[in-house]
Amino acid sequence: MPALPASLRGAVLGALTLASSACALGRRVGDEVVTTVKVAEVSFEFRTCTRRRDILTCTVMVANEGRDAKLFLERKDVKGVADGVDLPVAAVRFAGSLVQEVNAEIQNGVPRKLEVDFANSRDIGERLRLLEFDVSLFERQPTGEWTKSLLGDDLTRPVRFRNVKVD
Repeated sequence: MPALPASLRGAVLGALTLASSACALGRRVGDEVVTTVKVAEVSFEFRTCTRRRDILTCTVMVANEGRDAKLFLERKDVKGVADGVDLPVAAVRFAGSLVQEVNAEIQNGVPRKLEVDFANSRDIGERLRLLEFDVSLFERQPTGEWTKSLLGDDLTRPVRFRNVKVD
C-alpha cells in the first residue's frame, strides 16, 4: 500500500488528535456522555450523582478560566430528568452554602462546588438522563456594576449533562 502524501497525513493526524482530545474530555460517541461543558470562559465539570435513600445529590465544579465573572442561576433553572420523569429540586448548595439562587462572583482559577439535591429519586435506575442548569454570566462594567452578559445576545444558556451515571 502506498504511503499517504504529507498534506493528507497531516490532516489525518490532526483528526486523530482531535478525536483523542474529545475522549479526554469525557465524550463518547453515541452515549453523549460529556463531563465538561464550557460556557463563555467558565467551565462546568460534572463530578458525581450519588443517591442516598430518596435523595439524589449531583455535584458539578464551576471554574472560571477568564476574567472575573458573575454566575447567576435560580432553583427553577435546575432540571433533572430520569426516564421521562422530572425530579423535584429539594436543595441547591453553592460553595457549601444552601441557596435559593446562585448570584456569585467566580474568580479566575478558584473552582467552586455546585450541588443539587433531587427528591423522589429512589426508583430512577442507574442513569439520570438529563442534568441541566440554565445559567447567566455577567462581566463587571467600568462603573463596577455586573451588567453586560458574557453570553452575547443571550441572557441564559443551558449547561447539559446527559446519561449521567448514578452511584
